[in-house]
Amino acid sequence: CLASQLGYIVEQKVLLGALWQAVRRLPGIRIINGCQINGIDHYSNDIKVTLSNGGRLSAKLLVAAEGAQSPVRKLMGIETHTK
Repeated sequence: CLASQLGYIVEQKVLLGALWQAVRRLPGIRIINGCQINGIDHYSNDIKVTLSNGGRLSAKLLVAAEGAQSPVRKLMGIETHTK
């Protein structure tokens, strides 16, 4: 059952390709380039993100798709272990 899994590892290029295809079809999406995520506050119903330009965003879902050394994953305190 898919619902019993905590998460999945998907190659970055595959995930980004799928996300870009979806973004092109959906209205009302704003793309912000040239910013880093400096802080993440996780609440029961949403996530608030602080950007390096001082901006703040709120969302129901935050996708960490920056690769093996994910800054978002580190800010969330999600550890990884390598063999």
